[in-house]
Amino acid sequence: MKWLAVVVCLVFLAVIPAHADSFVGPEYNVVGPVIFTGNNVCGVCVETVNFSFTFRWLNTTGIFGSGIYGSYIPGSFSATQFGTMGSAPITSFNDGDIYCCGPGTYIPIDAFNGELDLDVSLFGTAPDPGAPTVFGAYLYGCNEECFREFGPGNGASEPYGVTFAATAAPEPATAGLLALSTLLVMGARSFWRTKRLPGHTAS
Repeated sequence: MKWLAVVVCLVFLAVIPAHADSFVGPEYNVVGPVIFTGNNVCGVCVETVNFSFTFRWLNTTGIFGSGIYGSYIPGSFSATQFGTMGSAPITSFNDGDIYCCGPGTYIPIDAFNGELDLDVSLFGTAPDPGAPTVFGAYLYGCNEECFREFGPGNGASEPYGVTFAATAAPEPATAGLLALSTLLVMGARSFWRTKRLPGHTAS
């Protein structure tokens, strides 16, 4: 049984330091819509942007010194828009950072043939900052059609409301290692029970 204890200890030692130097708390899956109402020159001007991304808190040194900063996993962002200006997938042009400052901290989105900014949590506190907040959305820039239907609208300094949900997700590395340790323990129990049955001898 000594070999089993050694393996289990090694597995848990691998789990404990996972991301301990950089990440704080769990990752969060953030989803929600932003509904933009325009000036109704087109009858009823409404455009909806549905977005999703994976958020995490990073213990690092940023533009305001050392601290807990919000960020999201590059490649996790996706969005679509539909309404009076048509439907299309949105490709985010940023690299996973949350920017500062302007009217707030934000994630820029290539929507409305311009830029839509989601105002998202930038700072957190240790040991666990909790779930992020999406405070609002800003229509920072748009093309001629967009301005005709939605401008001047709220403009860059007044946010549109966002309905969102932030759900904690288990850390893949930790969850996988814990599952491995459980399987090792179950397998070892089965092995030792088999060796102790009549007719079996220990090797």
